[in-house]
Amino acid sequence: MAENQSKKTGGDDRKRASDVTYHDTSLCDSDRIGSGTRIWAYTHIMDGATVGRDCNICDHVFIESGASIGDRVTIKNRALLFSGINIANDVFIGPGVVFTNDRYPRSPRMPAAAARYATTEAWLEQTHVGEGVSIGAGAIIGAGLRIAKFATIGAGAVLTKDVTPHAIVVGNPARAIGWSCRCGVSLDRALKCRSCLRRYKLNQGNLTEIIASLSPVIFRGHAQGKRAEGTARPAALGATPTLSSNARPVVLLGKGSLAIQIAEWFFASPDHDLVAVVPVVPEPQWTQSLIDWCVGHGIPHAPSGHFRDVNSILGHFDSTRTLALSVFYDKILPITFLDRFAMALNLHNAPLPKYRGIAPINWALKNEETMHGVTIHQITPEIDAGPIVSQVHFSIFPETDEVVDVYRRSLKFGYELFKQTIPNIDQIKPVAQASSEASYYSQMDVAKLGLRSNFTRAMSVEARKPNDKGAAARIPLEKTAAIPPTTEESSWS
Repeated sequence: MAENQSKKTGGDDRKRASDVTYHDTSLCDSDRIGSGTRIWAYTHIMDGATVGRDCNICDHVFIESGASIGDRVTIKNRALLFSGINIANDVFIGPGVVFTNDRYPRSPRMPAAAARYATTEAWLEQTHVGEGVSIGAGAIIGAGLRIAKFATIGAGAVLTKDVTPHAIVVGNPARAIGWSCRCGVSLDRALKCRSCLRRYKLNQGNLTEIIASLSPVIFRGHAQGKRAEGTARPAALGATPTLSSNARPVVLLGKGSLAIQIAEWFFASPDHDLVAVVPVVPEPQWTQSLIDWCVGHGIPHAPSGHFRDVNSILGHFDSTRTLALSVFYDKILPITFLDRFAMALNLHNAPLPKYRGIAPINWALKNEETMHGVTIHQITPEIDAGPIVSQVHFSIFPETDEVVDVYRRSLKFGYELFKQTIPNIDQIKPVAQASSEASYYSQMDVAKLGLRSNFTRAMSVEARKPNDKGAAARIPLEKTAAIPPTTEESSWS
């Protein structure tokens, strides 16, 4: 049972905020309790202690005279805060945390120590806990220490030294093992937060927050996505994007579930920074939306779907390191664009040099091939003719396989090939394609596909039936090497 009114304790009727909640069994002697604070069972707050607004003080907490608690602080069960402990705003203190305030403790009643304890100044150490700090369960905080803002103290840690901003410390004695975001989630090796998308940089051992910002006029990212509260929106046109750490900048062009898988991989990689995405526009309806993924993850993208819209930001990055990767992108990239990158790669659904051009899976089945493949190659002005970086082959079965079956298989093999290739890209020596073995199919050849013109042979037959005007139904070209909107497709993404 709790009551929202001043509570008589120790014979005094203290003046406290009227909206403070006190449990019947709490013992609060202080009249410096902020509004909206809740004080729960068997908690003791001594006279002379200060507690700010909107705090939550859980069961069996002890706060001694001379302790100071900021606003919106959470103190869990059985934490002990003695005189000289100063807690800033928005701090979390886990259950059983103990703060100490005497570096050389002795009983003040012991004759040999009585002189030192004659004055408070001679022994009392001030401990300062900064804004947004989290202290795990059972941690012990040594006397006279400073824990800087947004640091994280692991459960059971024994703290004997000051802690720098955003540092994560664990163990006995506590030692630094990493960095935490202001939202509380640990940062990756590239100093990026995967939860709220904030980014940081180190400068002489100090972590500071930065924002990778791109133009909202051309790119849509945080401003339209699930932007975490407090995260900066993209800056105005012409703002300089900032990379985290030494990560390699990446521009991804493409569509579909494989492009999303690859975007996820770059997003999670500490060695890469996905600075922009150029989707195929309009996006095909038979697969997942790369634009939706960008919005949900706060990654800037070009809503026009045109590669030229990234030119305005490429000058901000080191051209000797920037990587472009095309995954089923639908436009030919000119040499003037390719020259902006250290390396431009394309993932093609065929065992190059065979089946350059469009609908490679359809043509492989039409030609009754028993082996197919996926190739990652360098992009050159000639379509699908650049040097091969890596390649994987797999069996196909023209007697039983439909286009959709091989497409699903190629998504799986393509993603595995990508994961094995990109981490080693600087060590791989590309191999020129054998032009004598090349085959190429264009849109002019589509009519020759016959029963292999659609996802399945049955769909090809249906599409060729005359419509109401007596003409055969047309098949969108992009769907000739694509996949229908089934739940099975999403299992690869």
